[in-house]
Amino acid sequence: MGNPFNSFPDSDARVLAPLVAKADLSLPVLLKLKPGKPQDYPRDTFNLFWNARGDCLGVQILRGHGSLIFLPKYKSNDDVIETFLHRVVPRIYRTNAKSGLTDIFSSPAEELANARLQKLELIEQKLKENQQEARVQLADATREKANVIRADATAKQILTYYDLAKRQDDAALFYLYKIVEAVENKLGGEAEAIKLVGGKTEWKRIKRLANESYRDARHAPKPGDVIKEWSNTEIKQAFEDVQIIVRGYFATLFPSTTDAVGRESSEGKQDDRTVGPAN
Repeated sequence: MGNPFNSFPDSDARVLAPLVAKADLSLPVLLKLKPGKPQDYPRDTFNLFWNARGDCLGVQILRGHGSLIFLPKYKSNDDVIETFLHRVVPRIYRTNAKSGLTDIFSSPAEELANARLQKLELIEQKLKENQQEARVQLADATREKANVIRADATAKQILTYYDLAKRQDDAALFYLYKIVEAVENKLGGEAEAIKLVGGKTEWKRIKRLANESYRDARHAPKPGDVIKEWSNTEIKQAFEDVQIIVRGYFATLFPSTTDAVGRESSEGKQDDRTVGPAN
């Protein structure tokens, strides 16, 4: 947690607020601090960060006319230095410079501007926290997706065939066809697979291209087989067709997303969704 500096005496250290953004920290924080007991007045120790157990992770300690600031590791220490130099230091100097009578008075316009600035800083801090939460959710979802796909035997076959197709240009169509065949075998034949996955045009096109390439697309080409030369356009189209089919199959592994994914085919509506290369 980060100090919100919204109550006394922590509000006395509000100049450090730009540094106290949980979303900017490199988590987990591996070092906890044990500052001494703060004096009551004037307060000389301000905890900046702490964990769920209440352990101090960052602190400011005032000594004489100086200040020691201990901070945890950030995702970008360079950014923190920039923040300190351009947002914190000017505040410190403005605070220390208020020694004249005009400085101890704030006009209505100053108070309004200062209140707006503080509100925007709180919004900025909240946005950073929300962004960090979203990044964690995305990482969790990506990890879950990979686990679900790896746990499916047909999906594992698909990934293997796709990798082989990328590595072996002269037999790429054979392996792309094997992907289509694996999906058919899993879903109960071509008709049922097309019904569940979509991509009827892509399905027919990849089969036709494979059969035109050499005499039997169900088996890898033999040394004596005459293989039709493919154009770069045909190869690219074959990979794109298989990507549409694979994306549709992967969607069947996640029932809650099937309706959102829909049926992918070049027939009817246009769809540009693709699946990235499998590693």
